Amino acid sequence: MATFRVGRRFAFEKFRIYTDGRGSKYYTVFVFADKHAMYVFRDEWHEAWGVKKSYRFEAECVSWKWKSLEDKRMHKRDIGCVIFHLGFIGSGVVSHEMTHAALFWRRKRHSDERVCRVQGELVRQFWLKYYRANLHRRARLLNA
Repeated sequence: MATFRVGRRFAFEKFRIYTDGRGSKYYTVFVFADKHAMYVFRDEWHEAWGVKKSYRFEAECVSWKWKSLEDKRMHKRDIGCVIFHLGFIGSGVVSHEMTHAALFWRRKRHSDERVCRVQGELVRQFWLKYYRANLHRRARLLNA
């Protein structure tokens, strides 16, 4: 886990969640201090990748399509990212985004039971790392 700054005031946490344990495919999770910081990050990311800017959102799961990526330096186990902000985070939104992640992973022809196990594991890892980074305390302070 690492804390970063975007600009002067946009701190966020970054960590990985794995589909089948360490050494397997993973998503990188970013948790931003507020919605504006998350939008700045996503808009800069879209501009860098040449992606058309789109709708506004509260959280998002983006899965990479490796055939279309030009940057071969990215690790093949890296299958996407999930972004959140502390102003709108809870079990429902985390479960929703992790379901997107598990369904993308499922496209590799995995059984429904295995997809459910992976989705549960992604959610478990998210909350474990969220609490280890004390993000629950920061969210409480921001939303007070």
